[in-house]
Amino acid sequence: MPVLADKGYQGAGIGVPAPTKNPCPTPDEEACNSLLSTLRAPAKREGAMFKHFRALQRVSPGPATITTIMAAALVIITLWHES
Repeated sequence: MPVLADKGYQGAGIGVPAPTKNPCPTPDEEACNSLLSTLRAPAKREGAMFKHFRALQRVSPGPATITTIMAAALVIITLWHES
């Protein structure tokens, strides 16, 4: 399963791409950071939308259930934005 991480997870291990924290990034690092941000954006947007769903604010399901709910929400949000 592909995994994307934010700057807080830098050095998380092999196969977990995270943006660099370099204050003066090289052009290659800037391009990599931009691509990673672009890939993470739909999940961030989806997570922000969940904050507004009252029914889900006090629910604390397990990680597998959260993954399923988030995947379904991503599909719904994508279809909603395309129409």
